[in-house]
Amino acid sequence: MKALRISELAERGGVPATTVRYYEQLGLLSPAPRTADNHRRYDDDALTELRFVTQAKQLGLSLTEIRELVAIRHTGRCASVQARLAALVVDKRGAVADRVRELGELGAELQVAAEHLESTPADGPCRGDCGCSPEVLRTDPAAPDPAAAGPAGPIPVACTLSKSEQPQRTDEWARIARQATRREVGSSGLRLVFPLDAGLAAGLADLCTRELGCCGFFEFALQISGTELVLTVAGPPPADLIALLPSELSVTAQIAASDPLTVASTPSAHPKE
Repeated sequence: MKALRISELAERGGVPATTVRYYEQLGLLSPAPRTADNHRRYDDDALTELRFVTQAKQLGLSLTEIRELVAIRHTGRCASVQARLAALVVDKRGAVADRVRELGELGAELQVAAEHLESTPADGPCRGDCGCSPEVLRTDPAAPDPAAAGPAGPIPVACTLSKSEQPQRTDEWARIARQATRREVGSSGLRLVFPLDAGLAAGLADLCTRELGCCGFFEFALQISGTELVLTVAGPPPADLIALLPSELSVTAQIAASDPLTVASTPSAHPKE
């Protein structure tokens, strides 16, 4: 490809030229070489960088997160980029799920408000029982008053998968857990350490996201530490956590029950199926 002017790069990348300049100032794009008359010129690599940044933006990543990914890309390790991106996607999917739930609750509140506003307006100034009264708008007659109900209890420690689905999910966890090189179980939960691998990171991200759909009491954190991929699982108390883990992980957790932190090394391959 011939060298591109900034306007041409922006057109191919689907962004304004001002955005290209802004990304350069932030360090998201490599500095472009300039011609003798001080005009920027861009090549294929610049277009690839721009498309990577714009795609990351579409996934909801912040500029700080994208800057981190760009720095990893410059190390020349694709596996590291994919692993970090997979971890960020897990976080974003969790945030989106929370937002969807919040919007659903807002939709229900708006429906109640709309029904109240269909009532006959007061003759004169607003009253405490008119349709636009704050007291009326904030109350859903079909639901208990949160203030009267007191503080909410803990999320039930129960999986919503059907009995026919649970064995397959347990098997998925067992297969992926057997790839761990180290396990650490303490009073706050479970920590699995894996070799850094992009495919494994993507698989963990997908499995954790699906698990949150049926077991909302769990909390998952997927991180990159040096050359390792670290999955932390937290949520219910250790006694409950033991019962919910795949069988081979439950053994390790039971050993830790009388010890604040137990570290177990795991072979990279297991004959057990």
